[in-house]
Amino acid sequence: MRTIKLFAALLVGSAIFSGCALNKMVKLAKELDLKVEPNPLEVHGGKVAFNMSAVLPPKMLPKGKVYTLNTIYQYGDQEMSLPAVEFKAEEFTNSSTTTSRKSQDFVFDYQDGMNPGT
Repeated sequence: MRTIKLFAALLVGSAIFSGCALNKMVKLAKELDLKVEPNPLEVHGGKVAFNMSAVLPPKMLPKGKVYTLNTIYQYGDQEMSLPAVEFKAEEFTNSSTTTSRKSQDFVFDYQDGMNPGT
């Protein structure tokens, strides 16, 4: 019985501490600056090409962590996943005091029915 109480206490404690980190991350995510160029997206030669840039606020990327931005194009009742953009803390050594910037180019084939989409 005692080990069950100890396990329960550890479980609740870890949930509380992870919740604090999650709340901080959610608060900082409101300061996240995402841009897509061109906006709106354009089709050229059957391809849709765009650049997505992101700026993370200071302290959003703790040491040893990875922040992943998943990019999805939604159209109709379908969606297409594009490669994720990862911010690895070791690539941004001053992330606790300065913003972390990264951009990535994307290209996908246009298909009928993809317009309109987001």
